[in-house]
Amino acid sequence: MKIKIINLIILFIFFLYIFVININNGNKISKLFHNNLIKNDLSTSFIAHAGGGIDGKAYTNSLEAVLSSIKNSYKLIELDLLVTDDDKIIAQHDFKILEGICKKSFFKDKDKKIRKKVLSNDLSDCVKIFDNQYTLLKEDEIIDIFENNDNLILVTDKISNYKLIKKKFKFQDRLIVEVFNIYDYFKAKFYGIKNPMFLFTDGRRNLIYSIIFNIKLISISTSNTIKYKSFLNYLYKNRVSIFSFSSNDEKFNLENIGKNITGVYTDFWDIDSLSCSEIRTNPNLCKVY
Repeated sequence: MKIKIINLIILFIFFLYIFVININNGNKISKLFHNNLIKNDLSTSFIAHAGGGIDGKAYTNSLEAVLSSIKNSYKLIELDLLVTDDDKIIAQHDFKILEGICKKSFFKDKDKKIRKKVLSNDLSDCVKIFDNQYTLLKEDEIIDIFENNDNLILVTDKISNYKLIKKKFKFQDRLIVEVFNIYDYFKAKFYGIKNPMFLFTDGRRNLIYSIIFNIKLISISTSNTIKYKSFLNYLYKNRVSIFSFSSNDEKFNLENIGKNITGVYTDFWDIDSLSCSEIRTNPNLCKVY
């Protein structure tokens, strides 16, 4: 009798494990990426980093950058997201940068370590950013862009309030949420994020996590892409989608995409010509970093 109970418990744990690792693990969207590559379709192999480069500038996270990326055939657009203290989402890397581009003080001490409470109303007059060249993206505009373009996929960075993301963004099938450790990976799954993307950092434990938890979406630095080339090749063959950050380099992109990785985060890449968009005007930008 004891043996039967033990066997039932083991069987229950096994099926629970199978269920937990396969729910909300990005399997569906990963299949889409792989199927596109099988058809030599690279349209889902390039992520417009921080909205995408514009006017030779990177990391603006601006409305103009996103619209330019859409015009230039990008289907995956990454945005750095911040949350105000009244739970409003804005696209920007951090509050220190936001302070500079909005010309407001959000910090109590000179070293900018203690942040004041920041409410969405504090940003009501912050529309134009980076010397009035671009427009600050707020949640209403973000939602509008992605809800009205059903071929677009939003990739989020910085934000870790998964409950809020699930509540605000209704296009969950077209939302990839970057997570930075295995705890956050399962936390995101728990809150119903369908496509958490696990950050593969340097370390043996990440090799184990990737396999035993059946992770289907991975982000990895370009340096680690080279270091773990053989392992990434194994994951890629097992239909794991792997995106390397960041590269505008033609050699790196064309040698790795479809072999060891699914795609790259990029600031200056022309999807149609498969080359760096700044190769003629500013070739220094056409690099791996």
